[in-house]
Amino acid sequence: MKKSASLLFPFQKDSETNGLKRAHTVNDTITSAIKLFLITEKGQRRGNPIGSFLPSLQHKLIPQEALSGFADELKNELTKQFPGVTFTNITLTKVIENNTSVLKVNVEFGTALSDISQLELLIQ
Repeated sequence: MKKSASLLFPFQKDSETNGLKRAHTVNDTITSAIKLFLITEKGQRRGNPIGSFLPSLQHKLIPQEALSGFADELKNELTKQFPGVTFTNITLTKVIENNTSVLKVNVEFGTALSDISQLELLIQ
């Protein structure tokens, strides 16, 4: 049996076990936790107030210039939610994919125990 850094945040199919791939490093665990935080709207999970404001932005017409303010707000939320993680760069951009406006989120982060990692997420 493989050792796992976390059993709580599986996101990818694992053909080896015909189940879900588990995190094996600190960065895998943090990346999965950040993904979960970003795609969950505040108050969406009963009894669990954790979540970001990003899902509420997906159907709003927001000019590209205003997204930098939202990126700063997101950085503050992530810093509060994930103590011990340093967020070096966060960018939000609107892109068009298949005639649909999509919010593209890039997050660079690291810890004292790990290198800088980059997470790219599309919120549709």
